[in-house]
Amino acid sequence: MRPGAIVLSLFLPGAGQALMRRNVGYLLLLLGYGGALDAVLVSRLWFPQLLPGNLVWLTLALAGTIWLYSTLNVFRLAYLRHRQRFVATRERIFKRALDFYIEGRYNEARMEFLRVLKLDPEDVEARLYLSLLEAESGNTKRAARHLAKARRLDTEDKWKWELAQQATRLRGSSSLKR
Repeated sequence: MRPGAIVLSLFLPGAGQALMRRNVGYLLLLLGYGGALDAVLVSRLWFPQLLPGNLVWLTLALAGTIWLYSTLNVFRLAYLRHRQRFVATRERIFKRALDFYIEGRYNEARMEFLRVLKLDPEDVEARLYLSLLEAESGNTKRAARHLAKARRLDTEDKWKWELAQQATRLRGSSSLKR
């Protein structure tokens, strides 16, 4: 997402969207906004009798509505583009972490799962895998911390079964050490 498209849309509604999407509909927004402003300026500066007072306000309201719609829409498009890029990056790092985990390269897997958590601190799955990694490395305290955090974050109980299994494994490993 180019910041110039956002700034351009603040001054010329529809232009930023047209740059981001290359869509003719947004060019029509730009033309509608420009036409409404031109009608007001021309009628007030050069031909005051052309537009009666009520039509001036209606034309200004039209221009304001187009500007507001365009501004909100360009920020929505920028957010969606950023979100798609974010999700793709997170998925790529997570896949690499899983590959390391499956290959038994636990240190690399741990580093990649931590990178996932830097991107999304509320990622329950990454916390679960970190708990598994720490438990396999013998660090049950860290494993328990990751597990507790994952349980707090799993509000929809999507990972309930896996988290319960990991809790059972951790209880079993801590009782074996005593």
